[in-house]
Amino acid sequence: MSWPHAAWRVLLLATVISSAVSCEAERRVMLTCPSPDGTNKAVFWVLLTPSAAGTAYFCLNVAASTRSTSSMISDDKDREESQVMVMQDGGVVRLTWLSSKRLQVEYPEDATLRYASSGAPFSATGVPDLRVVYRGSDTIPDGSDSTCERP
Repeated sequence: MSWPHAAWRVLLLATVISSAVSCEAERRVMLTCPSPDGTNKAVFWVLLTPSAAGTAYFCLNVAASTRSTSSMISDDKDREESQVMVMQDGGVVRLTWLSSKRLQVEYPEDATLRYASSGAPFSATGVPDLRVVYRGSDTIPDGSDSTCERP
């Protein structure tokens, strides 16, 4: 094998290895919102994928306050049990605890929901008696921050 061909193979192998090392998704908590009685908490966070397109998934998990936030957003069963919403193209939510077991989630009307249904109630596995209601809203201004409201 000639020198240029060997050099290109080494360069290609190094590129593949460095790409594999940096292919881990990044998770960033954007908002933590405890329920009025403090027994549960809602965590709104973003999952940034390492793909060329740089896709962002905005997720909402609800669990007992005793659960660690890191376990709620990890890659295991703990996250699946507490996840109540995934959306794209939103990036902001208004969380309102209507009571200690009822959470209203408002999101931009033009957001793409991947998990959850607008207007539909949902019960999380991790908090069996929790009710979550989703609502697309045109009153969430572009560029605003996520908010947490409690009675």
